[in-house]
Amino acid sequence: MCLLAPTVLQKPHVFHINFGEGIVFIEKVLELKGSRLIQLIRQDGLKITMSFEGGDSGNMRLEYRDIDREALQAFSLTFRMFAEQRDDIALRKLSSIDDKDLSDKWKSAVTQVNQWYSQYIADTSSPTFVIDGEHLSRGDILRTFMYGDLSHVNTRARFENWRNEELMFPLIRNEFYLILMNFVQAVLYLSKLAEEELQRA
Repeated sequence: MCLLAPTVLQKPHVFHINFGEGIVFIEKVLELKGSRLIQLIRQDGLKITMSFEGGDSGNMRLEYRDIDREALQAFSLTFRMFAEQRDDIALRKLSSIDDKDLSDKWKSAVTQVNQWYSQYIADTSSPTFVIDGEHLSRGDILRTFMYGDLSHVNTRARFENWRNEELMFPLIRNEFYLILMNFVQAVLYLSKLAEEELQRA
């Protein structure tokens, strides 16, 4: 009697999770890249108009046209899959994977992107925003816009306080959009390396 050898199942890579016929990590990155929000920013830019009421000696005003709210809300749903730690494709979770099949190039890139992101959102100096004596980090800006305006009410009071800052708010709002754009660039870089990993496997 001939005995068949048992089938050995290979452990999949973390970003090799089937979602229909696609791969979650790469698919979601491309979803961010192709989102209406990113297209609007690239098409219209982040413009602020400065004007003076009553001539040069009058009060200064900053005017801006905000981005479509529905586009921003749709973007935030996918963005949070990478920025928070609840999903397997979260940026910080990628660095904790110990898989011998993943290349050193991938592991090094994930570490570098996480280090960059940690330093980037912690920075309070470029540019400098100060409200009520508090130096705002990019992380403060990201959390306040994302949770105080878009999804939760935890930081709603803080967001409303910022919005009352007539001169500062348009600048902080622009910084928020720049944070999103830079984050998309970072995960897009990793998605290209993820494609290389899958081709190599």
